[in-house]
Amino acid sequence: MKINIGEFLTRRSNLTPAREGLVFEDIRRTYKDLNDRANRLANAMEDMGVGHGDRVSILAFNEPEYYDMYFYLFGFPALGVIGYLLSVVLGLWLVITILRTRKY
Repeated sequence: MKINIGEFLTRRSNLTPAREGLVFEDIRRTYKDLNDRANRLANAMEDMGVGHGDRVSILAFNEPEYYDMYFYLFGFPALGVIGYLLSVVLGLWLVITILRTRKY
């Protein structure tokens, strides 16, 4: 059975809503929290006009908010958003090169 990350998150949220899905230093988020945040972000991005065929990149440190974006980018395939994960450890020049070489 194949499911995407969004289906996984929704199922976890329904099955074990109070179970911790993310722990980072003193921040603890349940699967329900993660699912709710991903859905709010998806709605906000849609309200801003981000949709099918648009490219969205994440360039961030590994902070809890990074996972909100991750679940948004890869958890809602019906939105048709093309997601790119970038890392701050790549360095500015390499990040620019990666973004320039993506086919639009």
